[in-house]
Amino acid sequence: MIRQLALLAVAAICFASAVKIETRTGDKDFAILQKTAYEMLWHVDQPEKVHSELYKIGTGFDVMANIDKFSKKEVVEEFWRYYKDGKMTPRGKVFAPFVGPEYREEARIVFNLFYYANDLKTFFNTAAWARTHLNEGVFTYCYYLAIFHRPDTREINLPAPHEIVPHYFFNHDVISEAHAIKMALNPHEDTGKPKTHLIYANYTRPYFGSSHQTKMTYFTEDVGLNNYYFYVKHEYPFFMEGDVHFKTTKAYRGQYFLYFLKQLVNRYYMELLSNGLAPLQHIDWEQPFTQGYSSALAYRNGIFFPQRKPWSTVPVEKYQYLQRLRELESRIADVANSGFVFTKSGEFQAIPDEEALNVFGNLLEGNIDSPNHAFYESVGLYARKVLGFSPEFHKKWAAIPSAMEHFLTTLRDPAAWQMFASHVDFYTRFQSFRGPYPHEQLEMKNVKIESVAIDKLTTYMDGFDSLISNCVRVHDHKDAESVVIKARQQRLNHKPYSLHLTITSDIKRDAVIRAFVGPKFDHFGNLVDFSDSYPYFYELDYWFVELNPGTNKIERKSIDAALTVEDRYSSDVEYKKILEGVESGQYVYNQRIYGFPRRLALPKGKPEGMEFRFFFIVNDVDPKTVTKVQTRLSGELTHDGRPFGYPLDRPVPVNPRHYDNMIIKDAPVYFKDDLNSSF
Repeated sequence: MIRQLALLAVAAICFASAVKIETRTGDKDFAILQKTAYEMLWHVDQPEKVHSELYKIGTGFDVMANIDKFSKKEVVEEFWRYYKDGKMTPRGKVFAPFVGPEYREEARIVFNLFYYANDLKTFFNTAAWARTHLNEGVFTYCYYLAIFHRPDTREINLPAPHEIVPHYFFNHDVISEAHAIKMALNPHEDTGKPKTHLIYANYTRPYFGSSHQTKMTYFTEDVGLNNYYFYVKHEYPFFMEGDVHFKTTKAYRGQYFLYFLKQLVNRYYMELLSNGLAPLQHIDWEQPFTQGYSSALAYRNGIFFPQRKPWSTVPVEKYQYLQRLRELESRIADVANSGFVFTKSGEFQAIPDEEALNVFGNLLEGNIDSPNHAFYESVGLYARKVLGFSPEFHKKWAAIPSAMEHFLTTLRDPAAWQMFASHVDFYTRFQSFRGPYPHEQLEMKNVKIESVAIDKLTTYMDGFDSLISNCVRVHDHKDAESVVIKARQQRLNHKPYSLHLTITSDIKRDAVIRAFVGPKFDHFGNLVDFSDSYPYFYELDYWFVELNPGTNKIERKSIDAALTVEDRYSSDVEYKKILEGVESGQYVYNQRIYGFPRRLALPKGKPEGMEFRFFFIVNDVDPKTVTKVQTRLSGELTHDGRPFGYPLDRPVPVNPRHYDNMIIKDAPVYFKDDLNSSF
């Protein structure tokens, strides 16, 4: 079997690390494991018909009879009590962790059952049992979590979520057409090789006016971006304790939450500018919400996701959440403006500077490592309830969650981005309170960035096919194998480019370069000063270099950008490779498939060209602070020990041009809508 690696589950720092991308080769045993992991997720609503061998394992496995095969017997006993008492979400019902505490408790209990299985055989037997007996959503969510966090499964890759639950990614008309295609097929016809049926899938066209939703759906509904958000939220699930699951990286958890949100919001802001739209407005709970949301998604049972009309006021039944939300925002604002936190012991204490970002990030997210969860709770949880407009339910398991109450659909709702922006505003205020970095921390003596040149930056819409066969019901396993339905969408992409830097140094030394992208003009076309616009920059790349005495010519290709990944192969293609690996005894796979979509690294720009501002900084590398780790989202990662987003996470000098190791370069991005059109 493939050599097991000592993996450190460090924060998956989107965009901000140096990463080594490589393929690995697993033997036959590993290929069999990968095959089982894939098969476990196909047609989980019909376990008895698809991969029936797993159904036989599941029905024949006795969880309690195998309690000795779990490292913590108490988690098995807790699960079994919960299950026998009828507290589990029934099959066929909608599951969403944000709906209520009982759903989150269920997820914790099922995850623990998977996590504490002693070996892979026990884990997969338990998963097969859960696939057969538990709610489909509960099983899928906890299975992904377990694969991500078990030390012996972190090399196993899973199908992309949009292939497992297509109805969370593709509008109802697409899913309906897929069902129509399936109904027209003759289940008894043996055509030999499966035929691929292609559906051309447009993005949501709102039933009511909403400029942000109309113009931004290609971005907010991008399946790669929504998959990425799902993966990131699995890296640090809010109910997992750092002392138990993140011992080596507990000190990064909160900082990662802050950095990730800022990257996401600022990337969204650049897309707003590209489309001539105003920046996100702060939410005023006293006023109606300007942004409506007309989801065209429908659950498996045919019920549509809740909608919110533009200029809607908070429903009366949501007042209880709104009142609590206001209280929590006030408490968090006090922390951001003072640097003091109200601890669990009832003391009002200053946050130590070395722990500032982690403590504040945990507090803002409201995760289980918050310094005082009972007092600060989770503003995000209450905001999702208020903004999502999901109806209050009074019958158990009758919830109709909004898009904001699922990780897979959160980014589709423009109100979610307003919520994120308010979180980032707290972060910016907190960092402003801490003040700028000292001059000696920012500078790099005897090193100068002489010049920067950037290749022509061109973006375009590119056709991409997604496997959605999992959304239709099948007669049997053979029928499932013969049905291949794909949806084709246009997705934002960019042509390859390189960054060219000329750097002089007095001696040979190791250094790290960071590159950021931000606005040059606001949405009115006014030139903005860097000292005002720095909070809106996102980190484009980060890499290590060796500087030699004299002049150094450095080229950085976009394909090497840290933590970005190419689009994945469709699962039907990957599954064929897995089967070939089982036969040959060698399965070659990409170790890292979960990063930020590389094609979204640049903002769309405009046909005539739209100038953005690129900021570069080079710093020395201290061997004492350098860490090398490996994560699901980052692959093999080297980090220099500076805060995530440094130096733009804190107020910047009035003029970075006074620092030889910093430089600002303006470059236009051209959008060409006639390249590689697949429609």
